[in-house]
Amino acid sequence: MCELLGMTAIKDMDVTDCLETFFSHSDINPHGWGMMYYKDGSTHIVKEPKKALDSRILPPLMKALPR
Repeated sequence: MCELLGMTAIKDMDVTDCLETFFSHSDINPHGWGMMYYKDGSTHIVKEPKKALDSRILPPLMKALPR
């Protein structure tokens, strides 16, 4: 079963803690991860067919997200 997290906000906000908690669930949802975010006027979609805890893409991406 996949797990979804959605967030919207009127102003910029730091969602790092929420995402770290969400992606920590990948041991029980190991089939892949993905995220969409809006930055600099553009929509960005990143996904990978492996669990988030095994990803080499996700840690640097999390550090680069706007805070």
